[in-house]
Amino acid sequence: MEEMQVLVSPRPSTYLIPRKPLPTPNFSNHSPPSDSPEDAAAVSKNNNLTTQRNSRKTTRRCTIPRIDVIWLPEFTSFLLAVIAFLAIIILLAVRKDKPLPKWPSLIGINSLVAIFSAVLRVALLFPIAECISELKWIWFANPQPLSDFDRFDSASRGPWGALKLLSKRPGNTLTTLGASITILALAVGPFAQQILQFSSCLIPLEGSSATVARTNNYTVGALQLAVGDSYIDGKMTAALYQGLLNPPSNASSLMSTYCPSGNCTFPHSSNTAYTSLAMCSSIEDISHLISGYGNVVRYGSNTWNYTLPSGLQLPDIRVLTTAAISPDRKDQETPLLTLEALMVTVNCSGATSASKDKCSIKPWAFRASLSPCIQKYGNVRFSNSIFEEDVLSTTWLPFVPEIFYYSLAGDYPSLPDIDCSPSESLQENKTQSTSLLASGLRYINHSSKALKGSDTLWYDSSCTYDFGFGPTTGLRDSFTRVFFGTMHNPNNVTIPRGLSSQPIGDAWMLSLYADGQANLTSAAAYMEGLAISMTAAIRESGDSSNSAPARGTVFGSQTCVGVEWAWLALPAVLLFLTLVFLMTTVVQSRRYTRTGAAEDGRKPWKSSSLPLLWYGMPDETRARYERFDEVEKMKESGDGMKVSLRRERWSGYGEPGGDDHEQGRWTLREESAVD
Repeated sequence: MEEMQVLVSPRPSTYLIPRKPLPTPNFSNHSPPSDSPEDAAAVSKNNNLTTQRNSRKTTRRCTIPRIDVIWLPEFTSFLLAVIAFLAIIILLAVRKDKPLPKWPSLIGINSLVAIFSAVLRVALLFPIAECISELKWIWFANPQPLSDFDRFDSASRGPWGALKLLSKRPGNTLTTLGASITILALAVGPFAQQILQFSSCLIPLEGSSATVARTNNYTVGALQLAVGDSYIDGKMTAALYQGLLNPPSNASSLMSTYCPSGNCTFPHSSNTAYTSLAMCSSIEDISHLISGYGNVVRYGSNTWNYTLPSGLQLPDIRVLTTAAISPDRKDQETPLLTLEALMVTVNCSGATSASKDKCSIKPWAFRASLSPCIQKYGNVRFSNSIFEEDVLSTTWLPFVPEIFYYSLAGDYPSLPDIDCSPSESLQENKTQSTSLLASGLRYINHSSKALKGSDTLWYDSSCTYDFGFGPTTGLRDSFTRVFFGTMHNPNNVTIPRGLSSQPIGDAWMLSLYADGQANLTSAAAYMEGLAISMTAAIRESGDSSNSAPARGTVFGSQTCVGVEWAWLALPAVLLFLTLVFLMTTVVQSRRYTRTGAAEDGRKPWKSSSLPLLWYGMPDETRARYERFDEVEKMKESGDGMKVSLRRERWSGYGEPGGDDHEQGRWTLREESAVD
């Protein structure tokens, strides 16, 4: 039985210094052999030249960069790391700004990112560990402290060993790079988890749609008791008083809308979501038309009398009077309602009892109009259950005096993507006949009697609008009844302390007067509120044949995936550094293992411990085996050898009475060959 001792003896000169190239016979010379000294000298010279050329060729071939097959596992592992990195990028790019996928509960996007990042880290550390191990053998090509062997070996095993190696400030820059990558790789997992940022987002819900009321036609009939005594329906009556007493800021607050999630949008074309029949208002200051006089004294008599050309009169004691004025013309620009208001504003703040100064009195008047129109709406949205829409443009409907209604036809699509081009004949999608007014505008001609100079064109009914005879007459008569009223101060003209601050009158008149603070701006808002309230009633009660609601997309709140791409910088940098480290190590290894002929160098040993054990065996043990420079051959021979780790006895070296066994050293002992 033989013993094997563990001896550390790298002997770099034996395996790193290339041998001299062997002479190569020259087969190009086919001359018969000669025994003369001159011929022998010539042959020897030719052989020497051929040997030199072959030696140079051999040297050049050895310096050509290539990757040995023995490094294939490391490059394969690096490729796996690249694939894992690309998988993370692809996964995040596909799911960015989208809701969480409906995958099985055990599989989530977080789990996949964690798996890919773990694969990335492991696949990076394998080539790093092998390269550090190979650099260990290269490091000991020159005399180095024996403890460095353990430091290199620990650094190849993980971050703690790499940190200890860095603390000793290794003089090898390449080793420092490898140890640094090993430590930084710890942050790959945490960095990868920071890439995902989850937030609430709105996603279209399938199978549901939002709706908003709109209409092309409003022809709700009215009760007509006699000429000039017509009435409107209940919904419009309620809208009329709503607008006078509590005017809304927009029509949407009075309309029935549907958005089950509270967050909806509507498609649009050229910024227009839809068009609908509506009621519009206008106002102008006509104070310059007032005639009359006024005299107010804080502690004395008050007299005034003001008049407008229309006949509207404001005598003393009255501070506001209104009237619905019958139009003096009946043409295409005739409004549905013309309202005139005349009022006075009195200011006695500067008057005193001693001086009996006169108070300032200011009469002013306005004329307002209401008329059917079409409005284009855009930026329509539901947000947190609040509906809003913006009026983009307004077009007033012309009045058709011969038939006594308002109508308009043309390029006014009620919904996006509707063709409003006319046709000269009745077609499948051009079913509404129109006639021409003198102004050039077109209207729906419900009469069998064609107007003079008119010609017929056919339109899609979604491009025509009609405010019928019934609501036209009913609203005109209703306006006359509402606004033919006055508001007055109940006190006498001679008021001890000026005008009372509590005027009395109809509720809608008080709202218009605004405690004597009314002006043109407040009056315009008053009329606008009335128009908005009526618009809501019109859109809610449009004809069923041509009042398709605008439909939008319903959005539901879901958890969406956000991506912070900056957190991928660390894995990307580590991939690049690993490639540089791997390639540089391969080149370094070739310099130290392949500088001479193949039989004089060694194959990379990397992380294997067999070379240290194999070349540390006793000479008599190694003598029975051939010389091995490849780890694989060492493994093959090692499979047929049994060894044990024992402490040998040092006979004769112990002190008297001492324990020789305790003073022995540990050795690997070859026991027997494996069967």
